[in-house]
Amino acid sequence: MEVFNQPHMTTVLAIRDFEIVTINDEHFAYIQADVEQLVNTYYSEPMFAPCLLEARVLLSDDTDLVALANNVEEQWELAEDVTDWDYAEPSDYDLVTNNSCGTAWHDGCR
Repeated sequence: MEVFNQPHMTTVLAIRDFEIVTINDEHFAYIQADVEQLVNTYYSEPMFAPCLLEARVLLSDDTDLVALANNVEEQWELAEDVTDWDYAEPSDYDLVTNNSCGTAWHDGCR
C-alpha cells in the first residue's frame, strides 16, 4: 500500500501513545497515532484509510515538558502539525485483534 504523505491530506484520528524522551540532552515528543491518509490500494482509486504511524518531534528548549506531558490538547496540536510520519510496528495485541485466526504476526488472514 503506497501512502501519499502530504501535510494537507492527513488527519489524526487518535493518539495511542505520547511520551517525552531525552536523547543527547535534546527533548523529543514521541507520538504514535492512528492517522487517516490518502493511500493507493492498487485495486481501486486512491482512498482515505487509517494507518498506525509514529513520529519523533524535536522540542524547543523553552518547552514546558511537564505541561506538555499532562495536556492532551497540546499533544493533539503537536500531532496535527507533524508532516513526516513513519509506519509503526503494530503490537501482537493489535495483530491478534485484527486477524481472523487470532495468530500474531500472521499475514495470511489480513
